[in-house]
Amino acid sequence: MNWRLFIALRYFRVRRQERFVSTISLISIMGVSVGVACLIIVLAVMSGFDNELKSRIVGTNAHLYIEKEYGPLTYPDENISYALMKDGRIKGYSPFVSGQGIIRAGDLFSGALITGIDEVSEKTVIDIKKYILEEERPILGEDGLMIGSELARELNLQILDRVSVVSANSKRPKDFVITAIFKTGLYTFDAQNVFIALKPAQELFAIGDRIGGVAARVDDGADANLIKRDIAVALGYPYFVKSWMDMNQNLFSALRLEKITMFVILTLIVLVACFNIASTLIVKVVEKTKDIGILKAIGATNRDIQSIFRLEGLFIG
Repeated sequence: MNWRLFIALRYFRVRRQERFVSTISLISIMGVSVGVACLIIVLAVMSGFDNELKSRIVGTNAHLYIEKEYGPLTYPDENISYALMKDGRIKGYSPFVSGQGIIRAGDLFSGALITGIDEVSEKTVIDIKKYILEEERPILGEDGLMIGSELARELNLQILDRVSVVSANSKRPKDFVITAIFKTGLYTFDAQNVFIALKPAQELFAIGDRIGGVAARVDDGADANLIKRDIAVALGYPYFVKSWMDMNQNLFSALRLEKITMFVILTLIVLVACFNIASTLIVKVVEKTKDIGILKAIGATNRDIQSIFRLEGLFIG
């Protein structure tokens, strides 16, 4: 065994006349342990929360949304279809119509974001039906409506209840039957969104056989911004492309800032623990002054003495 390592191990042991120094060493070790444990636990919790939130948001939103700078789109749009089919990273795409409307249930009213979906192709993009509370996945048809759990609670709605929906473009309200209640776990989404079939949505918003845009899903949601740029370049004006990150940018910026802040605070805790180690080593050096003198007398260099106490600090760390 290296003699420097041997002496460092001897100094690390608890000896009766060094009990005070050993107590300080124990406190330093506990300080480092608590600081590092807090750092790891908090960052793990924040990362887990971040990943869970992202998975829920991605589960309720398409990765990409393609729309026109002005007015609705004709469907199928050859430019969009060609750009999406040519890109091998696109897993599926589906047309949609979306807009604000008012839902009436008896004497109760509420605003909502009404989205018309194509029930066949929508499954390759979002598949909102997987979030419904019942095991069955009903068909929307001409007058079916899926409503968020929080909005249904606010309007006191149950399955098979009838509601009236009106938009700014519709001349008169259109009646629908509640066929499903979905719950994604995101309060804002469940309190604002309803889904109907594509054709009734076109009638409700009075846009004929046109659509509001095309939603697409990619292989890896993390690459959505990169793919968005490629699709936007391929389509050009007057089309524009948004990713799910763009639509939730404020939320993720806040989470990123919170994670950085927690990292800085907990790093300071670890630094305090490191100063405890340094103070312990200083006390040990002062206490071992005679030993250091003997070691230097028999030929130990300053570098050898430094190595001994560096090893001591390493053991504590």
